[in-house]
Amino acid sequence: MSATIHPVHAEDAAELIAANLASRDFHAPWVAPFTDQPGFETWFAALQSPANASYLVRDSAIGALAGVINLSQIVLGNFCSAYAGFYAVAGQSGRGLMTSGLRLAAAHAFTALGLHRLEANIQPGNLRSIALVRRAGFTREGFSPAYLRIPCLHRARPAPAGSQHPARQSPLDRPGPPRRVYAGRVFTRLSAHRRRLAGPRTLGAAGAGWRSKFSHHAMKRLYA
Repeated sequence: MSATIHPVHAEDAAELIAANLASRDFHAPWVAPFTDQPGFETWFAALQSPANASYLVRDSAIGALAGVINLSQIVLGNFCSAYAGFYAVAGQSGRGLMTSGLRLAAAHAFTALGLHRLEANIQPGNLRSIALVRRAGFTREGFSPAYLRIPCLHRARPAPAGSQHPARQSPLDRPGPPRRVYAGRVFTRLSAHRRRLAGPRTLGAAGAGWRSKFSHHAMKRLYA
């Protein structure tokens, strides 16, 4: 499957809110994006800064929304780097669209934005996201301990049938409404070189625990 990426506009609010609402169970426990208009407006306001950029990933054949890719803390000068984050929407995963979209976003960052490095930090348990960035050309650098606290929505799970010891359930397993908690602080750090990037190069073409850290470098690198 091929994808296209598009900058986010205010008119995308209703579509994104609906997709995020429909994807809450799919996203938990890794991400908890906005699910209402005020949340969208706060997120969209941050995109007005040159330090942030976000792109919608769409199926190039039918235009259906497949996910969102965020570039944050964009720094130029000697650093020329940014952090990459992303999420798919329910019903669109496993089709290669996010892999294609991430390759496009990285190519755009290395050309139009003039960056030479992208870094993705992913919780080690999030194996599907780690596999996705690897397909897009990222390689693991190591781990970032005590790196980040991420608010995520954990949905209550029922006690096992016949359970006589509900008090032994963890706080996330107790009955009740969904609630926001913080996911792990250890992340896997991954990186890749621009020369490894495959695919089209133009925009629109085609917490407590460990977190994985992945980065995507351009061909030219600075050494101390």
